[in-house]
Amino acid sequence: MTLFLAPLLAIANAPNLALVYTSSDPFEAFATALAPAILITIALYALWPRLCMGVSMLLAPVALMEALYVLRYERVTDEHVFAILRETNFREALAWLGPLGCMLLATGLTLLVAATVILSRQTLALPAFPPRWRYILMMTGFATASILYAPEFLLNASPVSNEPVQVARAQPADHLGNRLTGDFEHSNIETIFPWGVPIRLVRYVDLDAGMKDGMKALASFRFNAHQVAERSTDDEIIVLVIGETGRSDRWQINGYHRPTNPRLSKQEGVISFTDAISGWAWTRMSVPVIISRKPSRTFASFFPERSVISAFREAGFWTAWYSMHGPLGFHESAVALHAGEAEDVRFINPAGYRSPGAYDGALLAPLEEALSRPERKKFIVLHTMGSHFNYADRNPAEFDLFGPSLRGDRNPDLHDRSQRERLNNSYDNSVLYTDHVLAEIIQRLQGSGKIASLLYVADHGENLFDGDCDKSGHGHNTDRDHRIAALWWNSPGFGSRNPEKVDLLASRREVPWSTENVFDTLIDAADIRIPGSPPTRSLFANDFTPQPRWVQSGTYFDSAERAGACGEIKTKTGGKNQAPSS
Repeated sequence: MTLFLAPLLAIANAPNLALVYTSSDPFEAFATALAPAILITIALYALWPRLCMGVSMLLAPVALMEALYVLRYERVTDEHVFAILRETNFREALAWLGPLGCMLLATGLTLLVAATVILSRQTLALPAFPPRWRYILMMTGFATASILYAPEFLLNASPVSNEPVQVARAQPADHLGNRLTGDFEHSNIETIFPWGVPIRLVRYVDLDAGMKDGMKALASFRFNAHQVAERSTDDEIIVLVIGETGRSDRWQINGYHRPTNPRLSKQEGVISFTDAISGWAWTRMSVPVIISRKPSRTFASFFPERSVISAFREAGFWTAWYSMHGPLGFHESAVALHAGEAEDVRFINPAGYRSPGAYDGALLAPLEEALSRPERKKFIVLHTMGSHFNYADRNPAEFDLFGPSLRGDRNPDLHDRSQRERLNNSYDNSVLYTDHVLAEIIQRLQGSGKIASLLYVADHGENLFDGDCDKSGHGHNTDRDHRIAALWWNSPGFGSRNPEKVDLLASRREVPWSTENVFDTLIDAADIRIPGSPPTRSLFANDFTPQPRWVQSGTYFDSAERAGACGEIKTKTGGKNQAPSS
């Protein structure tokens, strides 16, 4: 029996072993995850041997799947993964498992069946510790748990976060926004299997409930949008690509000295904008401004209007949202709420932004499926991972052109200035891969033979220890936080159908605009009209006039002073946070 019991208990702790194996600091991972988990398991076995055995056998298949996930993505599962599992079908699950995963799952299920048969024998005597050792092991295990984790609850310890920058939380009065994003403190105990799994599940249930509340609140909203009659018979495809952490000055087509856009720089029909900004340097606040009429000055996470997706649906377009980000989470839910307005919604990346996962090229397969559908009019959103840190995780090895890079570094430090060269090289490699992905998307749109157009807009910029600046990452209230890469492409068919629009857009390459202009620009590109709301902020509008551009520091981007080596945005001395005079 001991020969069966020991492997079973070991398998129940396989995820903790995998966490140690993949950790950049194995000794710390052993001390905070594997060792406590083993001691707690032994303590529970000493107290309730049959119960511990039964739980371990039930956990065997789950533990092996968790271990596989940790080995692949170097982190434990969370609400993001649970939400993807809910939407996954058998074919997708089988593809993710692969041969190794199927073998591990079969092993876990075999152990489950075998353990069930063995434990069903009521006369079975499980190995027991001598009474003295029982108490010693029990006290050791539970004391270890208390020493390591009690402070997190008793002293209200700060949350553990992988985010390198400060995060804007929902405002106290933003009740639905708080429900959407959650208000959880992350702790080390969450990483331990199986003790942290219930905590993750509670967060998933709460965030899922918040998502449903948001959907319910928006259920009755209507734009009453329609497409003008002369465009209603066109076969048309419009694609919005939401970039991540994209700086315009690192794009070759904007004058950067490195060849980061070898394909887009040769692509006909591309118009790159050099003076676009985002009001927010955090994805959860910036993306809703891109896809809806939410003003940048609104701090609330929840905005009581649907997004541009619903406007296109009302106008007769089939809609899709394919994302490399997550369906639930503090940074994801406010965006995913609007993704749910589409008819086909897919979250493709099992790892999210926190660790290595799928590359943005994974969006091409669902895009091809969407383009092959019979609907004549389509609006498709592709939410990329772009250049989110770790930059080296965002492109395959063949795009590692600029070196030395961060590739192969298991513990890169975004804020270590000594890594400046490698950080910059890796960032440029991620831009190079973005160039490839955008060119592939355009190639597929051209191949569709339909009137097609694409708008790419990054959600925010990035600092990269520029010059004498001592900052990297985003959220530092600097000029580079807000300047973003943005471009337009259209097929020849769109150009011949809308020559005035294309000429106007080409003349506005250097015109200042912000992500608040995206909603109107997209619906105007398709000649969609919303009663009582003309698209006056559209870049296609004849009377387009640049508007004051508000940013999250509470001032206006163009009239603010730039302080220090990092270009920190400040209100002018003696001035107020007011819009510049026109």
